[in-house]
Amino acid sequence: IEDLCTSTCDGGLEDFLVLEFLKIFKESLVKRALFLIFTSMRPKQWIKNILVFVALIFSKNVFDMAMLAATAGAFIVFCFVSSGIYILNDLLDIEKDKKHPVKGKRPLATGELSPFIAEVIVLTILSGCLIGSFFINLTFAITVLGYVVLQICYFKFAKEIVILDVFFIAT
Repeated sequence: IEDLCTSTCDGGLEDFLVLEFLKIFKESLVKRALFLIFTSMRPKQWIKNILVFVALIFSKNVFDMAMLAATAGAFIVFCFVSSGIYILNDLLDIEKDKKHPVKGKRPLATGELSPFIAEVIVLTILSGCLIGSFFINLTFAITVLGYVVLQICYFKFAKEIVILDVFFIAT
């Protein structure tokens, strides 16, 4: 945008105002996109991941700084991996969600967030989480990978079969 204006502008006050408007417009678009992505990540659901701290409490390792750091890392990874899964679910169910009274208001269903951007975000989040989980430990990385595979299997195969749906939700 700025390159276009600088090549066609003569430097007057009007040109300056147009450039400033375009900068503000561009910044507001970026902020809106980040808001839509963040909303799609469903941060209200992150509270569920606090359960990773339960093992730390019951093992009486709350004051072990290495264990606390690893558990905090696991919490962050699970928050983001679950967010990636939520966005993936929205991508896979986009047509059904458009017809739903509540889900139809989600950024992908309304068309405010493009499926391409959502796909890039999902790939970035999930690959980043898988890589990050290896820094915690191999067992945790396998757990995260298992969670992702389980969720994808649920979306693709088990969601429509009632008894399998119940089993997958229970896990």
